Amino acid sequence: MASGVVKLSVVGIIILALGIACIPTFHFVMHTIVSQKLTLSNTSFVYKTWANAANSSAHVYLQVWVWDLQNKHEVLNGAQPYLMEKGPYTYRESQVKHNITFNDNGTVSYAPVTKYVFIPEMSIGPESDTYTGLNAPLVIIANLLRTMPSLVQELGDIIAELTKDTNLFLTLSIRDIIWGYNDPIFELIYELTGTSLVPGPQFGILAGKNNTGWQTFSVFTGETDISKLNIINRWNGQIELTYWTTSYANMINGTDASLNPPFAGLNDPHYVYTAVVCRSLGAQYEKLSTVKGIRSNKFHIPERAFANISVEPDNVGFCTPDKHHCLPNGLLNISNCQHGSPAVLSFPHFLYADPSVILPGMRPTKDEHETFITIHQLTGVTMQAAKRMQINMHVKADKYFRQLSAVREVYFPMIWLNESFIIADKDANTFKSTVETPVMILQVVQYSLIGIGVLILIVAVISYIRKRSRTKVKRESPSKQQEGQRQSTSQGQEDQENEYTPLIN
Repeated sequence: MASGVVKLSVVGIIILALGIACIPTFHFVMHTIVSQKLTLSNTSFVYKTWANAANSSAHVYLQVWVWDLQNKHEVLNGAQPYLMEKGPYTYRESQVKHNITFNDNGTVSYAPVTKYVFIPEMSIGPESDTYTGLNAPLVIIANLLRTMPSLVQELGDIIAELTKDTNLFLTLSIRDIIWGYNDPIFELIYELTGTSLVPGPQFGILAGKNNTGWQTFSVFTGETDISKLNIINRWNGQIELTYWTTSYANMINGTDASLNPPFAGLNDPHYVYTAVVCRSLGAQYEKLSTVKGIRSNKFHIPERAFANISVEPDNVGFCTPDKHHCLPNGLLNISNCQHGSPAVLSFPHFLYADPSVILPGMRPTKDEHETFITIHQLTGVTMQAAKRMQINMHVKADKYFRQLSAVREVYFPMIWLNESFIIADKDANTFKSTVETPVMILQVVQYSLIGIGVLILIVAVISYIRKRSRTKVKRESPSKQQEGQRQSTSQGQEDQENEYTPLIN
């Protein structure tokens, strides 16, 4: 019996040890496989999709909403704007990376060219739809002159006279505001000064950015350190930005969100850099999420990203030109990276912004207007993402421009964008069969071995305890019989003595 318990214990220990040994083995195997598959090289699993989005069955969409002004005459006389949201107007994005060059320092350089194609069936109307919007070039020129000497500011009178038929509010098409239109003020300034004050004769939110390579990236391939996979090393040749007033604010951190380092923990920083925002944004873990049956971690851009320095002191570097010019909560002054225009960035509908900034007609909600990215923790693959931003103009009264002479100060929303992605059904099924299922099987085997080993050891311990109990009973039984015999003998002797004792009083 003893040998049986020993054998059972040995078997349990061996199985338990195998299960425990599977833990580091499993992690090593998965780390090796994932690293080989995801490393940016011209032979890796992800390279074709990374280099050319046309090789993926998933699509990235850019949705656009404009703000249609309902009370332009009242606004000209100092009233608060009342706006109605109009959209979405949807474009499909396809990106091809040009001039891909692998460098000796473990990075790869490229120039992404993104093409936008209008999708009528996903839009509320054609690109020719019109709305009433702000004459941004007029506000931009007024702002540029406001920073110059008074003698130069007086040029506003001349510009106002030359552009007397130009109104503060225009009827624009969706195509105009997104891809650009010739503006008489910009044309005049461009003819007089060239590109020193304005980038060209056109104005548009994405003017010059459709099917053009206007930026370059250098990112780590992950070959020498997988934790740096797709981390930006340089943007447009720069290792840091020059827009902001502190080194912290000028840091270029993170990825472009298309591919992320694998094995990242929930508390590890997740930064995303985008040129539209002119800075890196730190994403914070929010919750576990399931995207098309794949368990992933959702990270979102928190409220403090655009918070005033009274809430987030580190944001002082984003106050330009200095800390005495910080904007209210929820706003980011991006004039330094937009040719000096009074452009102000926010989340759509002024989500998280100071209540005084929010205008009639706006209804900010977290689910519809936040920016987030959902990442598979093991592989770092992006399952779903939405980059939602609103572009506004800081409008102030200006005595040198009659069109601005009586307006109230306001952060006037121009447009808001949602650049979104979700893994395609085909890719999700492939991911589950090639990643999720094998991982699940390995985990089941690993924990089953541990469970079986522990169970066998428990059975062995119970068997040992029972055996000890039976042995103890057997050892105690003869002693009890002998004690019984002694008691019987003593009782017999006592009876005999009692039998022969005379009864004498």
